[in-house]
Amino acid sequence: MPRSRAPADAAHALRYPPGSALTLDPFPEVTVNPSTNPAPPTLAGRKLVQVALTTRDPERSKRFYRDVLGLPLLFEVSNMTFYQMGELRLMVGVEPSMMPGGSVLYIDAPDIDTLSGELEQRGVHFGGAASVVQRTEAGELKLREFKDPDGNSLALMGFVPK
Repeated sequence: MPRSRAPADAAHALRYPPGSALTLDPFPEVTVNPSTNPAPPTLAGRKLVQVALTTRDPERSKRFYRDVLGLPLLFEVSNMTFYQMGELRLMVGVEPSMMPGGSVLYIDAPDIDTLSGELEQRGVHFGGAASVVQRTEAGELKLREFKDPDGNSLALMGFVPK
């Protein structure tokens, strides 16, 4: 049975698009037969459903995410709280193997200027004024960063039309 190998160059995708007669071999020692073996599953096209942030103080974090940021609290389990953020679930909890502060959550905020003012009134301390990260003929993409009580980074990101 013939075997095919994926060339290491980027032009491969242009020469052999998905669904072409060439079948890629994800494991060099395994023979792939395109008529009997479906394509291996990938992460392409899947939704991110949950993000986890680490906290040192679950009660303090709950007050911040629920009361200050206004996220709906879904449930609590063993030093973990779960919140709804659009279609995404946010888990904030104690994880001994992880330190807070390793990720940034970018929150969609087309009303960034209004929302920033409201969050400041609720006690959010921003690292500075909103910065423009992209300008187009249609408007500006703005970013404004802040941290939760454990030092996890969050940012409002909103496209503001002209």
